[in-house]
Amino acid sequence: MCKQIDEGIKEGFTETEVIRGVLRIVKPGVFKDMLINKDEITVNELKGFLRSHLGEKASTELFQELMCARQSEQETPQQFLYRMIGLKQKILFQSKQVSTDIRYEPKTIQEVFLHSIYQGPSQHHGPALQEFVEWCDSSKLGLNVSKTKEMVVTFSSRQRDLAASVTSTIHGKPVEVVEEYKYLVTDVKLLYVTLGTIFDNLLKFSANTEEILRRCHQRLYLLGKLNFFGVSTPIMMTFYYAFLESIMTFSITCWFHSLSLQNRNRLQHTASVCSKIIGLPVRTLAQAFSQQALRQAAKIISDPSHILHPTFQ
Repeated sequence: MCKQIDEGIKEGFTETEVIRGVLRIVKPGVFKDMLINKDEITVNELKGFLRSHLGEKASTELFQELMCARQSEQETPQQFLYRMIGLKQKILFQSKQVSTDIRYEPKTIQEVFLHSIYQGPSQHHGPALQEFVEWCDSSKLGLNVSKTKEMVVTFSSRQRDLAASVTSTIHGKPVEVVEEYKYLVTDVKLLYVTLGTIFDNLLKFSANTEEILRRCHQRLYLLGKLNFFGVSTPIMMTFYYAFLESIMTFSITCWFHSLSLQNRNRLQHTASVCSKIIGLPVRTLAQAFSQQALRQAAKIISDPSHILHPTFQ
């Protein structure tokens, strides 16, 4: 309501008109009688009475709540995130009010908000894991516990320590906690594993970069041999697209923006070496990322059943 009052003032309504409009919507009772009988009430006084009557917290209380926020057992991670965003917006709004007790800088609020987002989410995924195990058992699907790994993706050392202290079990057997995991892509028709992306718990993709470079350097030797034997440029370009660029750009929309500048330059250097061997320019990794990202976005937009479709509306 205080925000609506401020918007009314910005639109050119007088304080008298705004106060009269608020009094019309306040329910009859002792509080409304007090407002009507008070002499020469101002807009700031009216907002103060409304906050007090509606039990709205002061900026210091809201800021303390943001600092100490933790995800409850009944909340999903998405619900926790939405609650934190709403709390942050309340503090920003309160800090702009004339009658507020303490004003907080937007930068300070944002830093505390990010701290709460990193520290607050709960690590209690036992019920979800148990539900998954029960579903597999009822569906006659066997889980190989020795090949099942657990990885907690977090930028908080506290969260990593907490994850290491809690051991998940499947049918009484502990699940190994790892810092890296290779997500393999299997060709169902040909029944073999083709490529994979190595994820780490900090989403830096350093190990994935090393694997890409290792595979590319093996094929770079073959490209050099083709050039040595005088193979035509179109054939070398075809070899580059099929055996080198396909590896460097595999799942690039997933990891490209998470790479460090050093790793990004190392991959780009490999593409530049290929360009010199072939004698023709090749597209940069940034161009490949942009093209694949736009192509993937177009697919999501055209598929209403895709889970990310509402995000592009």
